[in-house]
Amino acid sequence: MVYNFRVHSEANKEFYKGMDWYEEHSLELRSQFYLDVTNTFQRIIVNPFSFPEYERNYRKALLSVFPYNVIFKIRDKTISVHSVLHHSRSNKKVLKRRFRIK
Repeated sequence: MVYNFRVHSEANKEFYKGMDWYEEHSLELRSQFYLDVTNTFQRIIVNPFSFPEYERNYRKALLSVFPYNVIFKIRDKTISVHSVLHHSRSNKKVLKRRFRIK
């Protein structure tokens, strides 16, 4: 199946915040982080149901190299990325705050 793919604005901000943080340490790290996130997006697009359910219809993909999670939801023919967060942050708290999940 072919899916539409979108990244919510908050997830996009988190992604760029991560890139900025790594850029402060090294341009190479920034590039590696960018590739790790975009490769994870590709893995999600190719086989979204291979990732475990996380919280009420959300799924979680771990980046291969960096300590980040990509939280996404599949609805109809659309994959929506809702969060790109460092492991130190609570994804459940972020989802609850954003989408009022109990």
